[in-house]
Amino acid sequence: MMMETIIKNDVQSDSAPMIIDKIMTEHHDYFKYNLPIISTILNSAMRFDKKAVKNLELINKHFVEFKELLEAHIAEEKYILFPVLQKLSLEEEKELDFKAAELKNIYRKIWNEINKLSSLLKQIKQLTNNYNPADNVSQSLKQCFWDLKMLDLNCEKYFIMEKKHLLLKLIINEKF
Repeated sequence: MMMETIIKNDVQSDSAPMIIDKIMTEHHDYFKYNLPIISTILNSAMRFDKKAVKNLELINKHFVEFKELLEAHIAEEKYILFPVLQKLSLEEEKELDFKAAELKNIYRKIWNEINKLSSLLKQIKQLTNNYNPADNVSQSLKQCFWDLKMLDLNCEKYFIMEKKHLLLKLIINEKF
């Protein structure tokens, strides 16, 4: 709940295009940089820490699925949803009623993807004991668990911005 309050205060006065810009610069860029790093470390850990972490293969499997889904989700936003939303924010309200149903379908798909991503993160969090590695694992895997924890926090903020604030801006404030 505290994260929601922080985000609400951060984006409350922002327009939908401003929220989209924040999502792309703060979150999409973060993911673009950090997902490959986490992936590389997890792949390396599969060779060196597999015996020390009994669920490492499953953690890696869930992370690979998460990464692929998130990358597809980001691409959909970048090339489909966000350009549509930015264009709609420039058009007059009378032209928007026709597009509302289409936008609703796109957003429903995005919402379902966010729910799936959240579920995968929850499973990774449980499998990693809340991102707390055992003492006998490599320093790389310890760093990886820290990176996964930071990824989880970033995703929490990202998902709240998309599901609550961007959608509300579009529906309530800008009547999309």
